This record gives sequence, structure tokens and C-alpha cells, in this order.
Amino acid sequence: MGMECVYELTTTIWYSYRQDHINKLKSSFQERLNVPHSDIDGTLSKLSSFMTKYANSEYESFMAQSSKKASKTRTTLERLSYFEEQLVTLRLTLP
Repeated sequence: MGMECVYELTTTIWYSYRQDHINKLKSSFQERLNVPHSDIDGTLSKLSSFMTKYANSEYESFMAQSSKKASKTRTTLERLSYFEEQLVTLRLTLP
């Protein structure tokens, strides 16, 4: 095996390894966007930066999908917020 073949093989393995990690991180971001949390806009912003840097060719479609998830999660967060406020009020009124 010549040096040229070794270089091509190394490059292919590195790209595959790198792409696997990028896909895992994209999946982790999407999972996080499904969980109601106070900094959902920050998570979406970090995902946007990540996609710009590491998966720019998929940016528009992936971010559109992610924005929809974040919107649904925001709605859930708003609904949960009402119940959390009720629990706080109840706790404050108990002796």
C-alpha cells in the first residue's frame, strides 16, 4: 500500500469519525429541544452556531425542523409554568 492510499484511507476514516460525532451532537441538540427548560432560545442559538460551523449544507432544513420542536417545547413550558405557579401559591398558603 502506497503513501497515497494510506493518506486516502486516513482521510476517509477521519471524515467518517468526525461525521459520526457531528451526527451524535445534532441528535443531542434535538433531544434537548424536546425537554422544557428556561434557556430553550439559548439552546437553539447554540445549535444554529454549531450547524453553521459543522453542517452548513444541512442548516436550513435542520434548523426549520429544530425551530418547530423548540416552539412545541415552549408551549409545553408555558403550560407547565402555570401549574408550577399554582404549586408555589399553594405552598405559601399552607400553614
